[in-house]
Amino acid sequence: MRGHGLDSEWRGRLAIAGTSAAPQITGTLHEVRGSFDLLGKTFQLQSGSTISFSGGATPDPTLNIIAQASAADITAEVRIGGLAPAPTIKPSAIPTLPPAEILPPVPFHQA
Repeated sequence: MRGHGLDSEWRGRLAIAGTSAAPQITGTLHEVRGSFDLLGKTFQLQSGSTISFSGGATPDPTLNIIAQASAADITAEVRIGGLAPAPTIKPSAIPTLPPAEILPPVPFHQA
């Protein structure tokens, strides 16, 4: 998948049923490799990141994406979760920093 700062490869199984007007997608994709550029920082996708489809009325996947970036003596982590149309973004860092120092405010709901 490429676009909007994402350059990644995913693997998994999806089952597609329904009609073209109302597809029902079920299954999960798992991260193979990738990076995500967010606000001038490049984060590497981490093992365990998933995109899941539950077969709902709209094909909006549930995100569980973990990405990390390191610079000097700081490791920043961003967890992107929830439904794709309205994801939550939860930044953290080692050593601990305020979220605004890890990432400036973004136009998503932060958890």
